[in-house]
Amino acid sequence: MIPLLGAILIASLAGSLHCAGMCGAFVTLACGLGNGDVREKARLQVCYHGGRLVGYALLGTAAGAVGKAINVGASGVGLTHAASIFAAATIMLIAVGVACRALGVKLPHAHSPKTLQRAFRLGLQFVAKAQPTRRALAIGSLTALLPCGWLYAFVVVAAGTGQPTHGAIVMAAFWLGTVPILASFGAGISIAQRWFGSRTRAVLTVSIALASSVLLLRTATADLATLAASASQSGTVPTEAHCPLCESSSPSGSAP
Repeated sequence: MIPLLGAILIASLAGSLHCAGMCGAFVTLACGLGNGDVREKARLQVCYHGGRLVGYALLGTAAGAVGKAINVGASGVGLTHAASIFAAATIMLIAVGVACRALGVKLPHAHSPKTLQRAFRLGLQFVAKAQPTRRALAIGSLTALLPCGWLYAFVVVAAGTGQPTHGAIVMAAFWLGTVPILASFGAGISIAQRWFGSRTRAVLTVSIALASSVLLLRTATADLATLAASASQSGTVPTEAHCPLCESSSPSGSAP
């Protein structure tokens, strides 16, 4: 878990320029820019980023719960880390897509559900005239609904942990890496844009995708070995998965 969190934190720090481009307007709306009371702006920054942490942690918790359900459903064929395998495969596809776009290949873009888009817009309208502290906190929380592929790549990693708590921790590590550049939004962005080229996001996205895939696949090695051993002994791989959730309740010791 620690190597995975380290990889996520480093990639999040390095790729946070993308987060500035996506969330910069919301930082401005929540915290304001320019001259003003330093302590007031610091308080709004804390509220905004605190809201982001809550939103991301909830996303990670939900993703981890989905991953756990996938593991339970696949346990009948000896796959106790099926969510890790699924997450690794998904992230590899994301990496290939990003690399292709960086090379100029035109690929269709995935769109976020309209329900999320509508919820985000309504949420912003609702908090636009709220008291500054509450507005900053709410806007930060709402950023978890943004249609950001960079964000949801990490949500997939969170699902791969197969545990709600671990999923929340993964997203907290991602959040931590995005805080510095968003907290210094303004001059820091223009400096970073001069330092990095236009293809930086593609390179960094591929890097985190590959690193996360390797780490996730390490957790699934035992599962793959179990399947291979089962196939070599029986000559076939089981085709029906036992579903613990589908068992009928029956008295102990009696047939279902």
